[in-house]
Amino acid sequence: LEERTIRRVGSAANIPIDVRVMAATNRNLKEAVAKGEFREDLYFRLNVVTLTVPPLRERREDIIPLAEQFLNRSALALKKPVRTLGESAQVLLRGYHLPGNVRELSNLIERAVLFCAGTMLEASNFPIDVQGALSIPVAASLDASSAEADGSDSGDVHISFRVGAQSLADLEDRIIEEVLARSGGNKTLAAKQLGVTRWMLDRRRKPRV
Repeated sequence: LEERTIRRVGSAANIPIDVRVMAATNRNLKEAVAKGEFREDLYFRLNVVTLTVPPLRERREDIIPLAEQFLNRSALALKKPVRTLGESAQVLLRGYHLPGNVRELSNLIERAVLFCAGTMLEASNFPIDVQGALSIPVAASLDASSAEADGSDSGDVHISFRVGAQSLADLEDRIIEEVLARSGGNKTLAAKQLGVTRWMLDRRRKPRV
């Protein structure tokens, strides 16, 4: 790496090369070096340009495009007629925390395609432990009075729902009503928790008969 040369097995001559080495890891290599778990000299030879890619749970806008790519790849490999991600499947994937990151998403899509009998993936095609709950982060305090008083947030609160085949509109309505209930009916606080304006909250709520 340092001399930019290679030597064939059994040869005594060095051959110059012009290459770029790309290495990927999910570990903190600085910590690994400090613990003696990774060679310091190798770390400094590799660490020329560092690109940090956040996990999917921190860039949820990438989940559906990636899922669609994995769907097309899996459908072709498995010779299945699946073509699209249904609305319930999209809601499920956006809300699932994906502890296994991109690899887990790829495996989930492949398994769902394998067991899908139609042309569209729905939430019901995914494993029970995945489709069992949707985790929606809501940044705010659950104590309406204290949050109103000092405007502080107590951290991320997660609301869980069974997904099934419900529509995205129905799910959105349930989330809004749950946050309103937790905020004691305070629309201003609920809007803050959901990250929308009070006007948008009123507009998104379904009319009550």
